[in-house]
Amino acid sequence: MTQVIIFDRMREFLGLHVSEDQDTVINKALNTTLSRTIYASFTTLIVVVSLLFGGAVFKFAFAILLEFCRYLFFPFYCGSNYA
Repeated sequence: MTQVIIFDRMREFLGLHVSEDQDTVINKALNTTLSRTIYASFTTLIVVVSLLFGGAVFKFAFAILLEFCRYLFFPFYCGSNYA
């Protein structure tokens, strides 16, 4: 999902900033998407860690935490390579 947002933001910024270098515009698009993703991920991480240390659903929370770490920056890696 984040990868779609990255590509949409790149397309939007490339249309708005025609006079700038393509690398600069893509870098701006990635940075704005990264900041929003960090805020959303931080709030999700707080909930997952509280579930992890809550004790009742430790295995479930641990699995969610592993997947959370795995897919946190994966879309940025793919999105920046295609640009």
